[in-house]
Amino acid sequence: MGALEKILHLGSRKNVGQQMLWQGDMVSEFEPLISRIEQDAPYKLSIFPDIMELKNKAEKVFGSVAVCSEDSLHSNMIDLPVTCAEAIVQLGLRRAVNTRLMSGWYQDKLFFLINSEKSSSTLHEIVIRIMLKDTLGLTENFGIQRGLTYGPTEIGTEASIHGLIHMYAPDGGVLRSPFLPYHGNYRRIKILKNKVILLTRHPADRMVARVCMNNDSTGVKLFNEKLAAGTAFNEMFELNINSSLRYDLEWMSGWLFTLKHTGLLYQVRYEDMLKDPHKHFNGIHKFLTGQEITQSISDQISDKMSRTKSGGDLQPGATKARSYPKGYSGKVGVWRDYFNEKDIETYNKIVKSFLEYDPKAEGLLDIYPDLKLDE
Repeated sequence: MGALEKILHLGSRKNVGQQMLWQGDMVSEFEPLISRIEQDAPYKLSIFPDIMELKNKAEKVFGSVAVCSEDSLHSNMIDLPVTCAEAIVQLGLRRAVNTRLMSGWYQDKLFFLINSEKSSSTLHEIVIRIMLKDTLGLTENFGIQRGLTYGPTEIGTEASIHGLIHMYAPDGGVLRSPFLPYHGNYRRIKILKNKVILLTRHPADRMVARVCMNNDSTGVKLFNEKLAAGTAFNEMFELNINSSLRYDLEWMSGWLFTLKHTGLLYQVRYEDMLKDPHKHFNGIHKFLTGQEITQSISDQISDKMSRTKSGGDLQPGATKARSYPKGYSGKVGVWRDYFNEKDIETYNKIVKSFLEYDPKAEGLLDIYPDLKLDE
């Protein structure tokens, strides 16, 4: 049953408790508990038990018609409350989160993983969650996926950090998305002093990995036909979409330029992860926690990395529809296997133009001296 249907359904039942709630006659019954949760929030590692206590009390007061489904407690907190209990839970959670925001609680407990697709971001999110849980004792917030249907990026699309994002991770954690270097995004990061891990991959290799990620057999067939015709990467060069070359260059240079001198940014490369995984993830761990990585975490990282290779069970999406006609796209320098001479020429022309005319482009060569491709 959809949200609108549920509202109409509950409204037709003329739930007396719900009517009294909106009239304000019953809110006072919950105020002592909500006030306690609000006051205690900055001094606790997790407010989840308190929110569950509030949920149980609300369901007891309002009866079975107001029962919250377990899977909606966090993942749908931005949705319109449908029942009295959901409204009470949202009220309590919002007030607790607001108190934590005002006290600076999230400064060293909520982090952003900013990435573009096909840079091993799923693995990084999983590993960072392990680090935060094992070292800082943070409870796991629900998993964040990019896109319009998965989580906290849905209101502002995957590009924006909106003001209610903390409702999805009230106890801290890591939030992953290809957020854009908008003024509002980095302003919010700097105000809240949240640390940011910027995960990058060489644009040419990322383009190859992106076009190899097909959703079905039709997509695989079309990709192979375009590859044979020499047009497989044309859209990546021409269109200003999430996968385009120009977009990737602007995205990387924008974040480096805006956060470079704040002390809040730690930039890591996909290529360095493959070269020396321990050094790569130890750097992330030190940035987030101030401590060296433990052997236990290192062992867990090794396990996760072994499960993210081609066809691995941690590789999201329809893996059977992936197409690697010229070899697995996860390796460094894979563009050499897939780009033809025309692709290389077009790629270098776009990169050359960007480096010459964009004032923020200078920092890109510090990260990728090989940004332009050998012809």
